[in-house]
Amino acid sequence: MQDERFSPGNCEDLDYALRILTSGYRNILCKNSFILHFGGKSFGKNREKYAAILRNNTQKLKEKWGFEVGYYTYSRQELTSLINEPVEKPIHLLDIGCGCGALMAQVKSIYPNAEVYGVELIPEVARIASCIGTVLCGDVEKIDFPWIEEFFDYIIMGDVLEHLMIPDNLLIKLRRYLKADGHMIVSMPNVKHYSVLLPLLWRDEFTYSDAGILDRTHVKMYTGLEIQRLMIRSGYKIEELGYTVVGKPNEKEDAIIDALNSLMDIPARDSFLAYQYVLKASKSD
Repeated sequence: MQDERFSPGNCEDLDYALRILTSGYRNILCKNSFILHFGGKSFGKNREKYAAILRNNTQKLKEKWGFEVGYYTYSRQELTSLINEPVEKPIHLLDIGCGCGALMAQVKSIYPNAEVYGVELIPEVARIASCIGTVLCGDVEKIDFPWIEEFFDYIIMGDVLEHLMIPDNLLIKLRRYLKADGHMIVSMPNVKHYSVLLPLLWRDEFTYSDAGILDRTHVKMYTGLEIQRLMIRSGYKIEELGYTVVGKPNEKEDAIIDALNSLMDIPARDSFLAYQYVLKASKSD
């Protein structure tokens, strides 16, 4: 039954999915069925009404479950796409900062024989993730890991390292739990992105926010070069390095980026456009 607090709609589907998980059932993705919305019958063309109900119901969902559900149920396809194994292989995967387990669930949908593990700081969130895999709840910099050495084929850290006091220590610590032919997959924001750099140059603005590159919970700031140095000095060799793009610079921003790029010893225009770097690494010899 739908929780009537979300009537007439918005967020009731997320709530229902979480209730299914915590009641001991599974959510099944039916990939050959589709829902078609003809003209927004629930809200008509009143976009302001729709937006207001969405805001209110998002807050109700947070109050009911104790966390920002949308934030902690986001699956990271740009990370899982770097897993390259036969679908039948029984891989062991660890997701540090696993949230509600969306990435673990995605991996299990692709690799049905996979064993998935996670670490999550927030108890209310870890409780949901534990319905999908084996999850430790606690501060990843402080907890003791129970796994045997060289247990994992993949260790994933999506936007985790920038939140840590000493990320090098965690990377070195995790190295012993990665198989000799295993892989570390990491994503980290780029502080050199034009959305951060240009306001700093123009107006001395470097304002922290609730999310994004200047998330106020970030402890460390990195460029693409510094991310690579972090991985190398922690005992890894980088096999693949890419980046995600968010937004597009306007004409004025483009001109300034070109001017800055022309002054660089080693021109790299992409270093201003990369919002977040994504890399795949293995243990160095």
